[in-house]
Order: sequence, then C-alpha cells, then structure tokens
Amino acid sequence: MAQVKAAGQAQDNDLSLINQYTRKSLTADDVYTMKLTLCDNEIDRQFDQFTPEALKTLSELFIGKTVILDHVWSVKGQTARIYSAQVEATGQNNSLGQPYMRLIAMAYMLNNETNAPIIEALDGGILKEGSSGFSNAKDTCSICGNDFYSSECPHMRGRVYTETGVSKTCFVILDDITDAYEFSLVAVPAQTRAGITKAFKDGRTLSAVTFKKLKAARDLRIQAMDCENQARIIEDELVGSWEPGEPEEEPDEPGEDNPNEDKALENLRKQLILI
Repeated sequence: MAQVKAAGQAQDNDLSLINQYTRKSLTADDVYTMKLTLCDNEIDRQFDQFTPEALKTLSELFIGKTVILDHVWSVKGQTARIYSAQVEATGQNNSLGQPYMRLIAMAYMLNNETNAPIIEALDGGILKEGSSGFSNAKDTCSICGNDFYSSECPHMRGRVYTETGVSKTCFVILDDITDAYEFSLVAVPAQTRAGITKAFKDGRTLSAVTFKKLKAARDLRIQAMDCENQARIIEDELVGSWEPGEPEEEPDEPGEDNPNEDKALENLRKQLILI
C-alpha cells in the first residue's frame, strides 16, 4: 500500500528544496518531514498496473504537489507538500516476474499546534496508508492489447481467460500520464502497496460508484456478445451440414410429423433457455 513513514526533522538538503515553495525561509524546527511510497508497478486491487515509464513521469509531476486527506479537494484539507520524488528499484520482482519498482517521495508539513494531531498519528502508525490522484491517456488491456475502454476490448478486469491452455487474469496497463493532482492520506487504498484514484482522460475523477456502473455496462455488453456467439453456433448447427451445389431436401408436407425436426427444435429450445 502507499506508505507514509515519519522522518521527523528536516536536514539541510531538505530545507533547500522545501524553501522553494515557501514565502519565507523555514528552519528545521519549523517543518516535519515524511517519506511516502506514492505507487508502484504491482497489480492493484482494481487490477491496474503502472508501466515503468508511467512511474518516471509521475516522479516528475508529483514534485510540488499537495498532500490532502481522503481526496477531498479543499483548502482545509491541505496537510503537506511533496518536495522530492524518484523511482526506486528494489532488486525484487513483482507478481508478474518483472523488476519491482516504486515511486518514493518526501513531503513536508508545518510543525505547529494545528498539525500536532496529524504528526502524532503519523508517528504512532495510525496514518500510514495513502493514495495518488492522477490522470492518464492510455489504458491497455493485458489480454488483447487494445484500449480497455474501447469497443475492441471485450475483456473484464479481474476475470481469468484461458487461451491455448494458458490462463491469464485481465488487468489494465496504465501509461501516458498526463497529470498528477495530489497525494491523499486514506483508510483503504486501491493498491496493496499504493492506493490509486483513477481519472478519465479529461481529468474527471472516476469514483467507486462510476466504476460499478461501468462494470455493469461492460457485463451487459459481454452477455450480449455471448448471446450473439451462441446464436451463431445454433445457426451453424442448423444449416452447417448443407453444402452449396447440393440439392435441398424436399420440405415435409404441412402437418406431417418429423421426429428429427422435433428433436432439433427441442434442442434449440434448451439452448435458448441456457442463453
């Protein structure tokens, strides 16, 4: 998950970076610093994954951005500010066997009475999860390689698909980062190591409610495609035995019983029920 580690008093190199964002020079006693793990390239709870390029872009965009509470975009919720960020390779692998990478940042907040309860919660390990707000322009399906939100992609996040005997779980590859908005202290982040708030390509936040509606719409589309495929299978079974050039059999006279046709219709009825 996105971790917040209390770092305490700032060092001289920290102060030189921090004072780029202040109207007056702050001293080590004026600020409280903390280390953040903003996000990584592991598949998160919503079955999304950042590319290494996306993490690098985020490391540049997050510098100078605010730290707030619960993704509430309000002046009252501004708690700290990020003053440095970099992508860190740990030497380990993620669940896909790729080199595990995470985006580490440093943030500062004012060491005053107003922030004392937050600092106490940070030091006590109560506030430690976080979530990054961003927007991106490319969402690629891990199964088919198409734009996940386009009509060319029939797959669903988290669903397992088997092709040529190999089973793969569908997830969305996030790339082409266009902006980083903020980092929030939250209770339950989306990623197991870094929580993420998704956004549309025009910057609108994709809320949990919208996600559910989008998933329901995609489920309906998948069901419709399944029905269409079943209908084609039934049509092929009914007419597939006839080859062009072969004489068609004479139809039975009206009212004449045909056991084979009755059986075929009964099978068709059962298949339609299954659909």
